Amino acid sequence: MKKLNKGFTIVELMISIMLASVVVGALVYVVGESNFYLRKQMYRENVKKYADNVLNDIFLSAINANDVNIDNDGQIICSFSTSNGSTDSLKVYDYRINQGIIVDGRPLEYAFFHDKDKNKNYYMQVTTFKAKSAFDGIGVDSDLREAVVDVFLGIQLNYNRGGQKVNESFPFQKTIFTRKAAVYSDNN
Repeated sequence: MKKLNKGFTIVELMISIMLASVVVGALVYVVGESNFYLRKQMYRENVKKYADNVLNDIFLSAINANDVNIDNDGQIICSFSTSNGSTDSLKVYDYRINQGIIVDGRPLEYAFFHDKDKNKNYYMQVTTFKAKSAFDGIGVDSDLREAVVDVFLGIQLNYNRGGQKVNESFPFQKTIFTRKAAVYSDNN
């Protein structure tokens, strides 16, 4: 008569528990890493959306402004005039490191800046905000120099990965054509 063994030995049970724990550990690690990379990608997309909104707002203001002043570093001033030529209103773009780009003393309504005071795990900081003439140099007409402006915006993204702080820098640049560019003509 054959003797049938029913059940598992303690060695077989220990080996199966070890294999199952390795598989579960690997799955937990993979899910954790994919979750981190998805969050990191979301952080980067938010930085890009913020910069696009800011630069597009500056572009729309500059193209409609009668004059764009970029003389002060870290500030862009768009002035709008009435039909008789007097200045009607100003739109002043400035920056605060932990608050983002400020327009007339207030943040842009539709551009959400993740600041350090409200979000400890992930936040942005403005590192650069300046504008300069796109055409510098000898022989360039002063009207053309004033008509085309390059705007630079640098944002640093800060987030935590485990116990470490990670910093990433994102430079943005947009060339802006002011109203003078729309009516510019060289009559020489």
